[in-house]
Amino acid sequence: MAGLNQYSHAAQESFDVSAIVTPGCLVQGGSAQGGRWGVLDFGRHSALSQAVVTTSLTPSESIRLQCTRGLSLSMSVNQGQHYNSGTRQLQNAEGGQVGYRLYSDSARSDELLPGQATSLMAPEDGTDLQLPLYGRLQLGPNVPPGTYTDQLVVTLSW
Repeated sequence: MAGLNQYSHAAQESFDVSAIVTPGCLVQGGSAQGGRWGVLDFGRHSALSQAVVTTSLTPSESIRLQCTRGLSLSMSVNQGQHYNSGTRQLQNAEGGQVGYRLYSDSARSDELLPGQATSLMAPEDGTDLQLPLYGRLQLGPNVPPGTYTDQLVVTLSW
């Protein structure tokens, strides 16, 4: 029988299978261009008001931040679009400014300076991480009426 191989050969070797699962965070919602994690709204006030106004970040209903339970994170916030004289500023269309400060605690004792990192811990119960951002501004008699805005960028690292 020409052409038939009377001998059969086989080789056997093993190979490894592995996976590495790392802690981290997942941002759900938003778009490819990013989204808004919430709004820090100081509200509507009279141009004659000299009140100190405080607020906290109202999380977006469409964006969720889920992290591995108990994960240690670092959060920093940039200076915003209208930083001036060492203070974040809200600005109106005419260029008028109102300074405000940002804090990482509800007592507003730990000011969050531009680029300064603050430590966070993801909830142990698996609920969404809420960014601890609190604002304070002092209204004054020389603030012209108008709509004042700023936009901040939050960076989370782990």
